[in-house]
Amino acid sequence: MGSDSYMYEVGELGQSRLALLHQLYAPYSCAFIKTHIQFKNINRIVDIGCGAGYMSFWLARQMAGMGTVTGVDISSEQVTTSREGSVVRGLQNIHYLQEDAHTIAKTSAQYDFTYTRFMMEHLREPLAFLKQIKASKPAQDKGKKYLIIDEAMHQSWDSSNHRDTLGVFRQSLLALGDKLGVDFNIGLNLYHLLHDAGFKNIKVNCAQPVLSGANNTQMILAVLEESRGKFISHQIVSNEQLNALINQITQIPSHTLIFLASIVQYYCEY
Repeated sequence: MGSDSYMYEVGELGQSRLALLHQLYAPYSCAFIKTHIQFKNINRIVDIGCGAGYMSFWLARQMAGMGTVTGVDISSEQVTTSREGSVVRGLQNIHYLQEDAHTIAKTSAQYDFTYTRFMMEHLREPLAFLKQIKASKPAQDKGKKYLIIDEAMHQSWDSSNHRDTLGVFRQSLLALGDKLGVDFNIGLNLYHLLHDAGFKNIKVNCAQPVLSGANNTQMILAVLEESRGKFISHQIVSNEQLNALINQITQIPSHTLIFLASIVQYYCEY
């Protein structure tokens, strides 16, 4: 993943969106991990694409007194924000690396459990990333390693009462992914990628978050505002069209039910 394929703000500028994202998706992420991972059998965890560090913080709490968590992100701003967050929270069993996903993948077998959330949708070569994780484990190592991936399926953004408006947002987002050379529906396609990369015992779960109330469009607006430059520079929409879309979204009533990007979760072993 490079800065040219990442569409959002980083560091302090991206904090509010990432905090909201964590609030919406953490219940699904944490529950899925607890279902499949026995922390008492884990010593080292790596969180690839840790962003603002919210899942790294949670993983570090689960590992308190038992092991360590390493949060990895390509952005120095994200690493700084995450490190500051762990200090504020008094977490001493968490460390950070500024590194790209493909590089850390090549050493991921030194960890017992590799986790990543909403990172692979920004990779131009997701299969290569998975193969690097799989190949990082030496043939003579007979121990079991675990991989959990939470990814989005952005085609599920919708609303029964404002389908046209949400349709424009959804199609614009998917078109931007195509321009960036990444897959914003990778949650749908990951099963076959994991199989092709040679992972075993693949298990899948899918959840559909919904929002209503005063903040029902907050995530959509955050995505549009943070990605304004990418939408315009890649000629997905003009600045005027983007402003018109944002205006239409702000007028959606608070009682409207908004279907967010669904989260598709994968557990596997290698």
